[in-house]
Amino acid sequence: MNDSIPPSANHEDLVQQATEAEALLAAGRYVEAHAALLAVIAGFRSRLERAPDDVGLSVHIGGQLNNLATCLLRLNNVPDAIQVAEGAAEIFRGLVQNDARWLPWLATTLSDLTRILIDAADPRRALKTTSELLMVRRALNAHDLPAENRRQAQQQLTVALRTFAVVRAATGIELDDAYKAIDEAIVHHMSILSAEPTEENVNETYVTERVQVALLTRMGRVEEARRVQEALDAQHLEILLTARPQLR
Repeated sequence: MNDSIPPSANHEDLVQQATEAEALLAAGRYVEAHAALLAVIAGFRSRLERAPDDVGLSVHIGGQLNNLATCLLRLNNVPDAIQVAEGAAEIFRGLVQNDARWLPWLATTLSDLTRILIDAADPRRALKTTSELLMVRRALNAHDLPAENRRQAQQQLTVALRTFAVVRAATGIELDDAYKAIDEAIVHHMSILSAEPTEENVNETYVTERVQVALLTRMGRVEEARRVQEALDAQHLEILLTARPQLR
């Protein structure tokens, strides 16, 4: 996504510092990454004060706040991680109001915020976030995308539907909506599998079906849950893998 940031010809130094901070984060050097990310964010914010119309600076700040939230989570500072991730999402909400091309960035920040809330065992706070994430993923999936991006958008929508259901199964709230989401996710999985019957896609479908079992059990639909579990136990989708055309 970095390629879509508007040119920031006057900010190469901060972009380089951001790249180095991201490398520290990827390497698991979280204490060093934390300090580096704070410095980079402060630098971008200082320049944004002098150039408030520079959209690229806002994008950089939102992206680095999202990285900082991940870093804080790795450092077990969950309250600050949530606050910082919410700040990143707010930046991209503002950008999306003026330009829909920032929807993928908003989706990423909302996905990461949801993950943090789930890791924090706070699914109730994730109810609103997952609703917004699903709305954004639907918007992206509806776009007239190139063929190579269409399947990825469908897969991301499917995960958003599953996450929407997971949070509601955990809280016992909006269970009917959760089941509709899981049902739609299964439809998407079957579509994906019909085009790409890979082991990865089969396993993703199994993950969703396990959520379906938990949700049906939570709803008291025990017999339906039992049937889905039996299909899972029988690994009912493996036939798709054995039926794939063999490469010569």
